Amino acid sequence: MEVSSHALDQGRTGGIRFSSAVFTNLTRDHLDFHKTMEAYYQAKRSLLDLLSPSGTAVVNLEDPYGLRLSGEVDRKRLLSVGYAKPAQVRPKRYDTNLSGIRGAFLTPFGDVKIRSGLTGEFNVQNLLVAAAAALAAGATVQQVEEGVAALERVPGRMERVEAGQPFAVLVDYAHTDDALKNLLQTVRDLKPRRVITVFGCGGDRDRTKRPLMGAVAARLSDVLSLTSDNPRTEDPAAIARDVEKGIKPELDAHRVYRCVLDRRQAMADALSAAAEGDVVVVAGKGHEREQQAGDVRRPFHDPTVLKELLGEMGWR
Repeated sequence: MEVSSHALDQGRTGGIRFSSAVFTNLTRDHLDFHKTMEAYYQAKRSLLDLLSPSGTAVVNLEDPYGLRLSGEVDRKRLLSVGYAKPAQVRPKRYDTNLSGIRGAFLTPFGDVKIRSGLTGEFNVQNLLVAAAAALAAGATVQQVEEGVAALERVPGRMERVEAGQPFAVLVDYAHTDDALKNLLQTVRDLKPRRVITVFGCGGDRDRTKRPLMGAVAARLSDVLSLTSDNPRTEDPAAIARDVEKGIKPELDAHRVYRCVLDRRQAMADALSAAAEGDVVVVAGKGHEREQQAGDVRRPFHDPTVLKELLGEMGWR
């Protein structure tokens, strides 16, 4: 199960004991609730206090806060993951492309062969911690291998939208600057002709991340469309102005930027601009099936809308 920092801070999981607890990373998010990164860290760290007496803490050493946490955990209870020593669970070899991830992980329980339909460096890390957590909880190497192979995709996470078009279309839930950076860098590493990005920032949430997300999106995109996410009670144009504070300093003659607050229209424009070899990335809402503006929630599912738009363009 995923345990949110809000739930931990409010004691909602206080009656549960876990056989393994995973710390993946800590990035700028939820500061409207926690106020400071230190308070956010302490809330997440408290998950380890809920471990059973024989429980294992699976900690990602690639994250600075994870590295800090690894030094605060009893070494006998720690199972560390990362790309290199001293991580106990780490890649022996791997390759990732739009078709998936292939390779093998070194673990104290034996080598785990990896064949996954997921893609991207961040999914390599996700598979590392998932494999470590499963092994720590008693799964066999064979069970982990079969489980990884059986997972075809995670809805809204690097989800491909296919209608026979000659360019790739990806939907992802990335809604922080760190997540957006990882997503777009993963796409750029695949060497597309151009990266065409559509994204927005939610209303009534941490405003300080808006210009940071704008800067990352502008820096890593060739064509960028800023649009609405879930504006909630805020004015979408005001949210866009906050994001543009990060976008505009990054713009140059090689980048195309537009602000289209109608999310469907922004997607339509991006698809119309795409050509063979491009990758269109629609970020922010991922698996969500509604868009909230004020008190109104209307059906809006990015993959479904994109499939409709591709159909209108003649792709099936």
